[in-house]
Amino acid sequence: MQIKWVALLTTSIALVSAVPTPLAPAPGALFNEGAQCTVEWTADPTGLWNVMNIQLMAGPNSPMQVLTTVGTVDGTDPAAATFSYPCPVVSPNSAIYFYQFTSPADPANVFWTGRFAIADPSGATTPPPNATQPTGEAIPWGFAVLGSGNTTSSTSSNSTTSTSTTSTNSTTSTLSTTTSSTSVTLTTTDTITSDDSSSTSQGPDPTTTTTNSALSLTIRSNALVAAALSGATLALLFA
Repeated sequence: MQIKWVALLTTSIALVSAVPTPLAPAPGALFNEGAQCTVEWTADPTGLWNVMNIQLMAGPNSPMQVLTTVGTVDGTDPAAATFSYPCPVVSPNSAIYFYQFTSPADPANVFWTGRFAIADPSGATTPPPNATQPTGEAIPWGFAVLGSGNTTSSTSSNSTTSTSTTSTNSTTSTLSTTTSSTSVTLTTTDTITSDDSSSTSQGPDPTTTTTNSALSLTIRSNALVAAALSGATLALLFA
């Protein structure tokens, strides 16, 4: 019975260790914005975590806040069990950040590093907004936002495609009268430009611009003719 227990315990330890184990950053670590942020772990020896996503996190232990995916690496390679990237601009500059490791091949297991600080470029930080977790544990935390100008790597991207369509319709109307031997030729050109923009989220409302060209009048008499075209209404005034 004792042998069976030892065998079972050994098997359980082997199963637990057959995943990547976060090593750094640990609590107390500090990185400046714009400097190199580093992540370290022990590799998964089974080959299961060959696709490992590293996400920058904030927030309480539950629910956690995903800020961004900073990289996707091979979590099974012991010779490449570190990852570095430019530390992002964040707010607040405080010790509330940590990393989350996930793999699509093993969705049941999720791992986290300790909480660390991202300081401003001068190294300054502020205290975490909250001293205890919502459940009462003395683990400081806070929600965060990323600043502008950040560059991080990700396995997916969204693109926006815009299309522009232009159509031109020309209409020539000829009006002849028997009064004063007057002939008037009217030429209008309507140009309609439509811009439709679509994106993976929500595009703007389509906009339409209509331009009417000037009226060209040809007068072959001593009479003075003024013409104005508005919609389908044509008015002629004779002097």
